[in-house]
Amino acid sequence: MLEPQLDQAPAVSVVLVVDDLQDNLDAMQELLEEPSRAIHCVDNAIAALAFLQCHDVDLILLDVQMPDMDGFEFARRLREQPKTLLTPIIFLSGLDQTDAVLARGYASGAIDFIKKPFDPAVLNHKVRVLLALERQRRELSALTMQLESARAFNASILENAAEGIMVVSEQGEVRYANPAIANMLQRSIDEVMGSQVLDFLQAEPVAGTWQASDYYQRWMNGETYCVHDAMLFAANAQTLPVALSCSPIPAQRAMVFMALDMSVTNSLHEQLESLALSDALTGLLNRRGFLQAMAGALSRRDRSGKDLAVLYMDLDGFKRVNDLLGHDAGDALLCQVAQQLRECIRSYDTLGRMGGDEFTLLLDSLSRPEDAESVATKLIGVVSGRRNLNGFDFNLGVSIGIAYLPEEGMSIEALLGAADMAMYEAKRGGRRQYRIYTEEMRGRENSKRAFEDQLRSAVSRQQFALCYQPQVDLATGEVRGFEALLRLGQADNSSRPAAEFIQVLEDTRLINELSLWIFRQAAELRRSLVGKVADQVRVSINISALQFGLKGLVDELNLALREFGLKPGQIELEVSEAALMQNLTHSREQLKRLRALGVKTAFDGFGRGQFSLADLRYLELDCLKIDRQFISAMLESQADAAMVKSIIELGHNLGLEVIATGVESKAQRDWLVLHQCDALQGYLIAAELRPEEIRLSWANRSIELQPAG
Repeated sequence: MLEPQLDQAPAVSVVLVVDDLQDNLDAMQELLEEPSRAIHCVDNAIAALAFLQCHDVDLILLDVQMPDMDGFEFARRLREQPKTLLTPIIFLSGLDQTDAVLARGYASGAIDFIKKPFDPAVLNHKVRVLLALERQRRELSALTMQLESARAFNASILENAAEGIMVVSEQGEVRYANPAIANMLQRSIDEVMGSQVLDFLQAEPVAGTWQASDYYQRWMNGETYCVHDAMLFAANAQTLPVALSCSPIPAQRAMVFMALDMSVTNSLHEQLESLALSDALTGLLNRRGFLQAMAGALSRRDRSGKDLAVLYMDLDGFKRVNDLLGHDAGDALLCQVAQQLRECIRSYDTLGRMGGDEFTLLLDSLSRPEDAESVATKLIGVVSGRRNLNGFDFNLGVSIGIAYLPEEGMSIEALLGAADMAMYEAKRGGRRQYRIYTEEMRGRENSKRAFEDQLRSAVSRQQFALCYQPQVDLATGEVRGFEALLRLGQADNSSRPAAEFIQVLEDTRLINELSLWIFRQAAELRRSLVGKVADQVRVSINISALQFGLKGLVDELNLALREFGLKPGQIELEVSEAALMQNLTHSREQLKRLRALGVKTAFDGFGRGQFSLADLRYLELDCLKIDRQFISAMLESQADAAMVKSIIELGHNLGLEVIATGVESKAQRDWLVLHQCDALQGYLIAAELRPEEIRLSWANRSIELQPAG
């Protein structure tokens, strides 16, 4: 029910007093002052006009005889402004109240005329009454605006509802029809209005005349009537299956018909009888069922004009769970996620599972495109985070691609493919986020596929090579070890750095084909240095998250060490934050097994991500490698210098060796020596070395570490 907010504390009424004599103003101030009133006094009409431009006033007490502008002219100007058109004005004047004076005053806009001197009680009474009337007028105006807003809102609902709506009179005549019902009937609203509703209905309840129909009989009994298998007669002798709901409107002696288009639903039901359209594991629509739902949504969109969007989702970290815990645990996780997704969407949205850990969501009848982005943000928040399954802790996330209609055209497969493409963009952008499809993505996708083909060819043709960067002990200047760096050979004999292709190798699982080759190459180099370098000199190998997650990693390393006759401490595995965070329970166990074997492990790129220090305590690591971005900025940035110093102290407090990466200047080296960093690597020592350069020039080599300058 619309009503003014009378339960609030009463507002203070503002009274404006205009008189050119200060004594009169002081007297009026004293006479009219009350807690519920704010009295504002001015001594001329110009000042009063200025005050009214900035403030709302409930009553004006106005002297007639004033210099520059008299009260009559002032009142006339007020009545020309919409803001003050209805503000009550009382003239206070010593003029005799002749017919001419009164006529001029009322013509100027006054509602009362009081002759000076006046009775204070009479003035106070009139002020009180006029303020009450003004307050009621304003409340009525506010109520009128609320009513108009409500009417506009209700009209908007009727005009924009996807359901067809008709109001039918007692005689069965259509008195109102919304655009949706006109669209269903393939007629204009004017053609529908005034027609007999039975002209559009074909159903069992219709029996000859309107008064003989079940619709009329139910209306007479004041009952709501539903027909789930009614048919509408559209233009050109076409029919449309609908679900009808008919309810009486007693105050109008009419009834409202609501028609829901059932054509797509009926079509889907028929197909579900002959096709298995649902996913057996999660109960969601499978790929075929989801495509059918998309077809139905496109059909509805043709009639309603509403926008729709498709969200393509892929779980981040699911495969590792499947590999580590088995398919039964993976299936249980998929069911958990499916239920969480169900709970986040509207009842008429469509959710499907494409297979594996890929889900799709069809958002129908969108009010605005941004609504799909809000849904994607909500889904990411619900699905992403740390979980525990069968006693194992792991992190799960979801990457989402969004494709809209009409931007991507009317093809179902093209729309789904666009959403899938946007999803992979989200994964490449860092995962646990969404991306909206653009045409530029298609070009990037084509380039990515071409690059994947190039990498497959490079793997088969053995076009990869390993280079090595030396690491130097800052206490002794002696070589600590060599980090193996994977490079892709080019036709011009140049090489591409790993940052450009390592993620693609992991995504396509080509890294599995390279991993054994990488280890054997590195192990062969270390074996060739036996007797030429100290026993503790090691070769460091970067291991991908995919490889680190393998259960048989330690056994494979042990076999390879025996084959090449190496001591476990002569090989070091560098593990990224992503590899450690994918499953902390597994990471702890894997590091424990590696330590038991004797293989050293290093946390690569420490400080770059958001790794929890609480988790670091429980990981049996041997080394922290400070990310190069801090080293490059530490001499110019106090914050970066503090960060490097803190990492060094943290590593030492945890009993870990600390290596600085990307060191390029002697000044950086001197700072690291001063702050007791254990080792460094970077262009200051050497760039990338070929295996033969190491064998010829770096055996038993040491580096001069005296401070520069």
